[in-house]
Amino acid sequence: MAILIKCNGNHLIPGNQQTFRLPIQDGIATTQGLEAFVWVNERSRARPWGNGLTMRGTVASSSTVGRTATVTIRINQRLAVGFGMNALGDLPSEAARDLYRNIQPRRHCKIWGLSPGERDVLDEVFRI
Repeated sequence: MAILIKCNGNHLIPGNQQTFRLPIQDGIATTQGLEAFVWVNERSRARPWGNGLTMRGTVASSSTVGRTATVTIRINQRLAVGFGMNALGDLPSEAARDLYRNIQPRRHCKIWGLSPGERDVLDEVFRI
């Protein structure tokens, strides 16, 4: 399993470690070593705006209280140019369309669980 962290640009700090305190999708466990993708909202109310999918890494630590999780990610790969929502919506796979339908209409930041197919779609973006 892998997770997708959808956040705003103002959540990010310089460096190879990022900590997020965000609502979490019901039934998702964030455990150490879990693969994590970071999607920075392209049109959030908060500035700076992001470029979509921008980085990935592994969960270094996490804790959950109620429906909010604090997750620290050790970043191990960054995209030189982000991969935006329009590009995701244009991908031909069913998994890409499912992911697009899940995250596109939601402006709010959240931690999502990814299906194996959705994870593979995001992984492929980093291989291009």
